[in-house]
Amino acid sequence: ISRKIPWGVMTVLGVSLGVTGLVLGAKNLGWLETGELAAYDSSVRWRGSAKPDPRLLIVGITEEDINLQKTWPLPDRTIAQVIQKLTDGQASLIGLDVFRADPVNPGHAELVEIWNKNDKIIPVCRLRNLKNPGIAGPPGIPPEQLGYVDLLIDPDSVVRRALLFVPPDPKSSCTSGTALSLQLAQEYLFRKHNLQGQFDSKQQFQLGSAHFKPLSGNDGGYHQAEAGGYQILLNYRSPNTVAPIVSVTDVLKGRVDPKLIKDRIVLIGSTASSLKDEFITPYSAGKPEDVVMPGVMLHAQITSQILSAVLDKQPLWWFIPEWMEGLWIGGWCLTGSLLAWYVRHPVRLLIVTGGAAILLVGGFAIAFTHMGWLPLVSPFVGLIFSSIGVLGLTSYQTQQKQQDMASLASSQDEIIAELKQLLRQTAPTTVATVVQSDRPSTTIDRRTQQYPKRGLDPTTQIDRRRGLDPTVKQDSSTEIDPNRTIPYQQPNPTFQQAQTPTPSITSMPPNYLLDGRY
Repeated sequence: ISRKIPWGVMTVLGVSLGVTGLVLGAKNLGWLETGELAAYDSSVRWRGSAKPDPRLLIVGITEEDINLQKTWPLPDRTIAQVIQKLTDGQASLIGLDVFRADPVNPGHAELVEIWNKNDKIIPVCRLRNLKNPGIAGPPGIPPEQLGYVDLLIDPDSVVRRALLFVPPDPKSSCTSGTALSLQLAQEYLFRKHNLQGQFDSKQQFQLGSAHFKPLSGNDGGYHQAEAGGYQILLNYRSPNTVAPIVSVTDVLKGRVDPKLIKDRIVLIGSTASSLKDEFITPYSAGKPEDVVMPGVMLHAQITSQILSAVLDKQPLWWFIPEWMEGLWIGGWCLTGSLLAWYVRHPVRLLIVTGGAAILLVGGFAIAFTHMGWLPLVSPFVGLIFSSIGVLGLTSYQTQQKQQDMASLASSQDEIIAELKQLLRQTAPTTVATVVQSDRPSTTIDRRTQQYPKRGLDPTTQIDRRRGLDPTVKQDSSTEIDPNRTIPYQQPNPTFQQAQTPTPSITSMPPNYLLDGRY
């Protein structure tokens, strides 16, 4: 036992630390990022949808709208009419997710007049990147009334993050440094609740009581993600019902319930597939109808997330620091090692390891429902490989012990065989000859039973069988029939054994005296 305990501790701790180091190394190399992001996407789909946000309305530009207008982009006059209808319906704010850097006649003068008189409108621009110089906002619109519509797309083409701020770029045609979604949320909170955004002592953006912690490159399941600007992890409200959706035609023809417009933030943008303003989201791996999401709906998702955090006290995403991730992963590696050490049977180990994996997934799911993103794939890999490692080492140790025992048994068999051979060589022959100096040799049948234990020495027993009284001195002339067979006869001191030296009776081993051979 004293040897088994150190070996067990060494095995469990050694495998746990080794596998933890390998998993952390793989994580730092980005090999597990794809799995972690897939786990996040699955969890977004698993947790279900929330109700449509009652503070928002989406006016989509549909295929039917384009067919009715018989042109794209929609003329400025059509845009001006939609804005006027929404203003008359007492919309709180109007976000126009349609580029209007250049006039689209007819009706450009009408649109400019509405912009000059109506401060509820927030048009858009596009930031500069390596592929294009950006798209400017409408002429005459100040930067504080603009919002950019750029979205962050991960390497697998999925939108999971929101870009709230960017540093000013004098080379960009877009003069705004704030996202459309944040512009709408800030204006709404200021006008309705007199709340303004600011940065706290930790340089985290704050709106009301909500602190929007910026996303770093290694938070959650990310590995060295592009962390430029001020990013947050996007909290999707629903795959297709983040807010009520109506069409441009519905607004122009007055078919929209006034309650859907009054005091709401209205976003106008394309929902037609032919315009290709669509993006892949975590819902894309789910139902076929959720393969892509229009850009205007994504902006509505981000706007709803900000408003919900400030007004509804909805928690924002949280993450554990990297050193705690190391402990989290190491703890599950240790769990796998302990299970494999105490449960040696492969089938039972598979069952208990599966139970531990269920607990891991359950802990991940509980944290996710409380807006926490913990690593899942990394500890799962550590749990499995640590179990396999300990099982392999214990199996190897058992095999070595069996080989040692087999070798020891073989050595013992050889020793026993040698001892048997030695006994056969030293054992007496089965026939002995009694030779007396004054009598002919007589053959003794040695297949006789042992002498009765009478407390007499062998010589006395021989004399009695000859009919002699051992207490009386016998005459040497006493006649004895030389041909008479002497049963149960023991040799006298002059006994000689064929092929072996003649030992004295008193010097013979005890077993020779007891087995009836002499």
